[in-house]
Amino acid sequence: MSWGVLSFLVGEYYIQRDVNSKTHKLINSKTNSMESNYHFKFEELQMYQKALDFADVVNGQIKSYPKHEKYQLASQFIRAADSIALNIVEGSASTRANFNRYLQIAWDSAHECVVCSTKSRRRGYILDEVDEENRAAVTELPKMITSYKKYLKKKMKT
Repeated sequence: MSWGVLSFLVGEYYIQRDVNSKTHKLINSKTNSMESNYHFKFEELQMYQKALDFADVVNGQIKSYPKHEKYQLASQFIRAADSIALNIVEGSASTRANFNRYLQIAWDSAHECVVCSTKSRRRGYILDEVDEENRAAVTELPKMITSYKKYLKKKMKT
């Protein structure tokens, strides 16, 4: 008989052990994210973390959409939400000017999510409150992106 996954709290980390595969994961109990031996600079960006969180929320929402929307609105919504973090990452490894260009694409994708959320509400797939929460998240992301773009432009001049 298998017990599945066991979790143990050690300090601020959970050690998760999968009994079946005998694998272990170290998970930060504060951020609920897996700790890795490999670090990427873009992971420190708060806008990147918030974009990941928003995409996770959208992914959860579209699971309840009707089947006929799977390759239409649901697909468009998750692609736009995923595009925010993906463009932040893609631009972060480039020049400041190029990073600014990718941040603009991320900004555009965030605004695309507003339309997807509004259409989802109007079609009855999400509640008004959920749409409002989406709009709050999407309002915060472009502000963070715009602020970082200004920071990069200032750095380009110096």
